[in-house]
Amino acid sequence: MAGLLTAPLPDGPAGEAWILSDRDDHASKVANGPLMGHTISQLMEQSQDQLMGKLAQSFRRFPLLLKFLNAREMLSVQVHPGYTRGGLAPAAGAKTEAWVVLEAGNESRIYAGLHPGTTTEILEQSLANGSLAEHLSCITPKPGDGVFIPAGTVHSLGDDIVVFEIQQNNDVTFRLYDWGHVDAKTKQPRPLQIEQALACIDFADSEAGLVTAVVESEAPVKRERLFHCEPFCLWRLSGEFPFTVGVENAPRVLVCTRGKASARDPLSLRRAGPEAELPQERSGTIANVVFPTGIDRRDDLGCPNRFDVYYGMADSRIGVARLDLQESPPPGGAADPPEAKSVTCLISDTFLAENPRILSLRLPKKISKHEAEFRWPQASN
Repeated sequence: MAGLLTAPLPDGPAGEAWILSDRDDHASKVANGPLMGHTISQLMEQSQDQLMGKLAQSFRRFPLLLKFLNAREMLSVQVHPGYTRGGLAPAAGAKTEAWVVLEAGNESRIYAGLHPGTTTEILEQSLANGSLAEHLSCITPKPGDGVFIPAGTVHSLGDDIVVFEIQQNNDVTFRLYDWGHVDAKTKQPRPLQIEQALACIDFADSEAGLVTAVVESEAPVKRERLFHCEPFCLWRLSGEFPFTVGVENAPRVLVCTRGKASARDPLSLRRAGPEAELPQERSGTIANVVFPTGIDRRDDLGCPNRFDVYYGMADSRIGVARLDLQESPPPGGAADPPEAKSVTCLISDTFLAENPRILSLRLPKKISKHEAEFRWPQASN
């Protein structure tokens, strides 16, 4: 797990790392910039509009808790409370979570949910005779797997596994079973909350378990949707070229789980509007363009007619041009050049705002970073 973090781990075993949390006992802090040292709790109090966008004032705390879990042995079988069963949801609210498997050994296991037909009475009997695992849905995980754990789901994981965890900001857990573990400090079995756990279990059919990733785009970044539920959505992005993320006026959190990544300060980005601010934004060609790198149709935003065009700059910057087409490219056809409503470049200092034909683009049958053909003609007088 140390390779996933920028900060060193403390001495001794480390079972989890909280990478974004708004809790009284562990509030994340801004690492750099003018707000360095401020906690996320302070930002939620003082700057919700900037931090949360359209969700401002919807939450007192930041609504998600993000962790890396490093489970070398089996963790206790647990249940997190929901809103509707038994009236036991605490004031902190329900807790739905999900895991993305980053590392897994040959013996790793994930339990998520119950076998059909399992009842409270069967669980009570299995707890008494030590056969609970026989009634749990077992998954043999592999790196890349996504596992959904709705509130009220019986679950556990362990035996040499590392996962990224996203969850609602509620750290309430009821232990149902603990595999005979003994607390290292007290030398006694850890306490269980069997009555509360049983009251919280959702015995109905649920969506718990392995999910199938939905590929929303392939270039310039592979964009896969893993989880889409009321508390949160999670996409996995992987690629070698720069790409844009997020939507306007909504919060997004980026977590690097493999390789290396860097992000531009969003405050340095300037979007061209109907009224161009500089003369060179009204006409002309995009300066210092060296090569195009990719095109990304933004189906993930519900905008099949929008394309983000990426291009390299001579000064090592990356430009991103937004291209809105009047109609979707015809099946099996090509647009040369497309009739565009607008072109907006997000990063380059000088860019075209009002003459979309300066950017001429051919869309091949398959849109990908390898097949898209770009041309950069001179500006017309």
